[in-house]
Amino acid sequence: MSEGLRALFNPRATAFVGVSPDPMKYGGRALKFLRQHGFAGPIFAVNPKYREVLGEPCVEDTEALPNNEIDLAFVAVSANRVFDVIEKCGRKGIGAAIVASSGFREAGEVGGQLEEKLRRVARDARVRICGPNCIGVANLLNGVVASFGTAFESSVEPGHVGVISQSGAFASLIVDALRRRGLGVSHMVSSGNEADITTGEYLRYMIAGGKTRVVLVYMEGIRDPSEFIAAAQQALTAGVPVVLLKT
Repeated sequence: MSEGLRALFNPRATAFVGVSPDPMKYGGRALKFLRQHGFAGPIFAVNPKYREVLGEPCVEDTEALPNNEIDLAFVAVSANRVFDVIEKCGRKGIGAAIVASSGFREAGEVGGQLEEKLRRVARDARVRICGPNCIGVANLLNGVVASFGTAFESSVEPGHVGVISQSGAFASLIVDALRRRGLGVSHMVSSGNEADITTGEYLRYMIAGGKTRVVLVYMEGIRDPSEFIAAAQQALTAGVPVVLLKT
């Protein structure tokens, strides 16, 4: 199993960079949902304006976080500030980051150049990236909801259905539809632009865990076709159906 994916879905501790006390903003909502859904590990907030955010300790800069104790960072800063944050995450031993920030490939040519830079910076820092332009991830089997998706305003039962969606809105829609039908969720991934981790890698992770019996995928484009085909073949061999909606 990739250490970066373990850090993403099973973090010992989590940092929220650029978060504010406003639970209506996506950083604040994600922090609130993480505690609300039962995460018991340490949570740190990063924002120079505050000393505490939603009951969690807040430091002024990513450099002030403890070394080698935090696995996952939720990054909610402007696109041009993401690179500095990721570099500092690498120096702190943070193995994975959810980049909720927009303004990358989805925003046009300049945004695409920023995304290429993000990919290079993350690779050099040895930080695996979920996103950018995403709503986060959830591992309901372990009480980890690092997402601001509206579906997590209420409790979501753990179960055996995995969800991978390049659209954050559809990720929440699918989780909510499953809940209304009494079906539990193992993992939810809003993969966003997939600058680093792609649908194929998420699919492999869910299959390898042995708890996911079916995976629902909402796909707008295939970032790494060979990886996805190999992962789909692995799912077929394991007897895990993959239900895919390609738009």
